[in-house]
Amino acid sequence: MVVCDDEIIGYFSLLSDTIAFKKNNEKEIKFDIKNQLNITSKNKLLPAVKIGRFAIDEKYSNCGIGTEILFNILYNIKKIAETEIGLRM
Repeated sequence: MVVCDDEIIGYFSLLSDTIAFKKNNEKEIKFDIKNQLNITSKNKLLPAVKIGRFAIDEKYSNCGIGTEILFNILYNIKKIAETEIGLRM
């Protein structure tokens, strides 16, 4: 939950997940994705963190709070990836 002055103004959830790297008919696109993510494994499942839910109270929309919370989420995902769980995406 995101709380400000004892009021809940938003919430989010993070999930440990995997992303299936399915066969892609476009070999060039598949090659580009693998290169950008530096994937050398033949494993088709990539460990990931997913933002499951993310909402801001309507009263606080268009104030930049959602953007700041999203940046904080991404920062924390990076920290989690460095210290607690392995992930690629």
